[in-house]
Amino acid sequence: AGIFVSTLVIPLLVISVLVFLTGHGKAMKASVFAATPPTPLNREQRMTLWLTLAMMAIVLAAPIAYLMLPDNPTARLVNSKMDIGLIASLFSVIALLLKLGDERKAMASVPWATLIMICGVGMLISVAIKAGTIDILASWMGNSIPPILVPLVFGIVAAFMSLFSSTLGVVTPALFPMVPPIASALGLDPLILFVAIVVGSQATSISPFSSGGSLILGSCPTEQSRTVLFPQLLFRAAPLGFVAALIFNVLLTVLY
Repeated sequence: AGIFVSTLVIPLLVISVLVFLTGHGKAMKASVFAATPPTPLNREQRMTLWLTLAMMAIVLAAPIAYLMLPDNPTARLVNSKMDIGLIASLFSVIALLLKLGDERKAMASVPWATLIMICGVGMLISVAIKAGTIDILASWMGNSIPPILVPLVFGIVAAFMSLFSSTLGVVTPALFPMVPPIASALGLDPLILFVAIVVGSQATSISPFSSGGSLILGSCPTEQSRTVLFPQLLFRAAPLGFVAALIFNVLLTVLY
């Protein structure tokens, strides 16, 4: 609950400040946007929508069944074997067989440079973790950092890691196991450290090297817009999120 509330409140506060305390609010009011009703879905779009919903149902069925029946060996086995990448590939093949789109145009529109960059950076982060970087960091934090500053340092480390990697895929799996022993040794509430990690990592996930920023870049319609957006995400959006997370973690440490 603490993680959910903190990650809900911070973006709302940051967006509100940007809209009401800068010129963005007036620019939004002055802009003219004419919305037209969308055209009805054609056959290909309807079938693609149904395939997407079916894939989501299959992917979510296993973990939901495991949560409802944690002692059931079948539910546990199916949930452990669930591979969303394999399921997505299977549904992609089904869509190709149904001729729901032009695969040549789809492949040509994929931002391969962005994907290769994200995969390469993720691989480097994984190599650093396997080399023992996180263990060295945990030892240093447990022995050299005053207890009151540990949540703040956790948030800064998580924010730096999230600049180049996914929050859920890399940062939290790497840092969460460090929390119980450090919290027990220093007499801290583990919830504060968990919240600091998630807040810090999500604050900079809009970086173009991270998962959030890469999705934004991938949705750009042209290479020119992608080129313009890249430095804005890296040098404006990510630092702004980092400052907001830093302020929140300071308040969390002082007031909790």
